[in-house]
Amino acid sequence: MMQCAISIYPQELKDETREKIKKYLSLAKRYHVNQVFTSIHLPELTLEEQGTFLMEIAKIVQDLKMSCIADIGGNFIKELLENQGMMEDLKKCEIDYFRLDCGYDFNQISELYHQLKPKGFIINASMVRQSQIDEHLDFFHELDPNITIKACHNFYVRDESGLDRDFALSQSKMFEEKGVPVYYCVPSFDHPRGPLHLGLPTIEEHRKMAFENILLDLMNTYRAQGILFADEWLSESKFKQIDSVINKKIVDIPVELYDSCSEEEKQIVCGSHVFRYDSNDKFLRSRSSREMAEFAKEIAPNHCIERKKGDITIDNENYLRYSGELQVVMKDAICDKRVNVVAHIKNEEDLQKFGSFREGITYRFIVE
Repeated sequence: MMQCAISIYPQELKDETREKIKKYLSLAKRYHVNQVFTSIHLPELTLEEQGTFLMEIAKIVQDLKMSCIADIGGNFIKELLENQGMMEDLKKCEIDYFRLDCGYDFNQISELYHQLKPKGFIINASMVRQSQIDEHLDFFHELDPNITIKACHNFYVRDESGLDRDFALSQSKMFEEKGVPVYYCVPSFDHPRGPLHLGLPTIEEHRKMAFENILLDLMNTYRAQGILFADEWLSESKFKQIDSVINKKIVDIPVELYDSCSEEEKQIVCGSHVFRYDSNDKFLRSRSSREMAEFAKEIAPNHCIERKKGDITIDNENYLRYSGELQVVMKDAICDKRVNVVAHIKNEEDLQKFGSFREGITYRFIVE
């Protein structure tokens, strides 16, 4: 199962805020999101403010039997190591992982590890170079042969600053070849984080992409092994999408039926569909439609019109043994007396979701 983390950033903790956080983390856990990311690396707050928040959030996370990840780097590591009082307080917490942003040295990390004993560290997948990976891994394994090492890309607050595809894939490949799982950051516009409120993606292309499409793209194009939902306060509908796409691999696609669509055709459309691996780039052929109907199901010719991109078609009895097979039209095609045009995908952006059809994704058409 892919690992997923949600974010909660340092803030003033009043009683109502604590309750809000507890409810939010409980909601996330209900949908199989079991890791919580926070930070003691924000320049606008002091170490004391962030450390106090970290101790409180770590207790909530521990009570819910979730994992806690703390982002740290630069002068904050030095400050933390010099603040023995805070170090003693943090020893009572259960910080599972420190995500190392930048500006650290191995002596600092060694001291941090020996005092706080986290399960492991998360390397910055966007910034560490090929020449530095072996150095990091050798250091960590000398520190503790059983330590857990992961990598997580940056998120990018400013628009036009996120990673491009080729660079992100090349960076991830370096870690994957060493057996290090790589996380990517996903934006959300339920409550986009300030000050710019432009979402917090790793990949710039994802900044304006539909949430579900981002998940599919990360799973299939980027082969992400972990996802960090970098913006806070995801809605329950977002968690349902996460659970459906990542854990169940079911993608809902809203469609409109044409008036000519028969009840028999509607039943075929409204089933769940896995598309044939060998489908071409013009028509996606449903493997499921043949399996759930009788062999050569007799579908009468009807509405045999020009096929437009986004149409859903069903072969009729003129196609003999293929009668009853459903296709999704990915490129415009001429009319065919053997093919009924029965429905149309409502939103053009939903067509992007079929880019994952070879991954065994199940698609479910929802009539609206």
